[in-house]
Amino acid sequence: MGAEKGKRYKLIACEIFRTEVETLVPQCGNHVDVEILPIGLHSIGKEKMSAELQTALDRVDVSRYDAVLLLYGMCSYGTCGLRSPLPMVITKAHDCITLFMGSRSFYKEYFDAHPGTFYATSNIMNSDLSLDRIAVKYDEQVASFKEKYDGEDLEYLLETLSDPLKDYSRIAYVNNGVGNIEDGMKKTAAFAESRSWTFDEVAGNTSLIERLLAGDWDENVFLVVPPGKTPGPSYEEDVLHTV
Repeated sequence: MGAEKGKRYKLIACEIFRTEVETLVPQCGNHVDVEILPIGLHSIGKEKMSAELQTALDRVDVSRYDAVLLLYGMCSYGTCGLRSPLPMVITKAHDCITLFMGSRSFYKEYFDAHPGTFYATSNIMNSDLSLDRIAVKYDEQVASFKEKYDGEDLEYLLETLSDPLKDYSRIAYVNNGVGNIEDGMKKTAAFAESRSWTFDEVAGNTSLIERLLAGDWDENVFLVVPPGKTPGPSYEEDVLHTV
């Protein structure tokens, strides 16, 4: 599908893309009204996340728009099962990193070649998903347990509390050319050094977001969900399909 101009779209976007949205929406050639939802939706579980997204979809004035654009990936199935009386468009991606990298195949290639990698952007490093905040929350929980418990009770609780960063040994800063890149890279490199992790810079781009906003919805890249249907997991390389 080629890009369409002069259309009216409602964009529902994760806060992690705020900088990209503010930069790219004015350039897209379509009229796009934006609603940005908190990044914390990723931390409340699939059902609650889906409910919040559905509430946002239900707020859309269907008489004003040609389609609803979802600036999300599948996001741990949080976008599966959503419905709208308007066509819904979502990128066929597992998560936001595909959108930051600009290619599902590039992300998969890098992911397979570099296990144990945490992916960062400037927005991620300044959000509740930042490594600093994740580490602080874990350390605070450990300290809280140590204040309240001892002996076997403390030992049991510490065993059940899994370090969220224990499986990582690398961090990749995805530079898509948007935002305060120097600050983001500095924070990312500093955290890598503090943990003795490997640091890498990966060249991303905003092409997927640009195409979503422009109406350039290649069926191999985007899922256009007609009214009455929902996005669902395909369990194949294309990630999502219509159910």
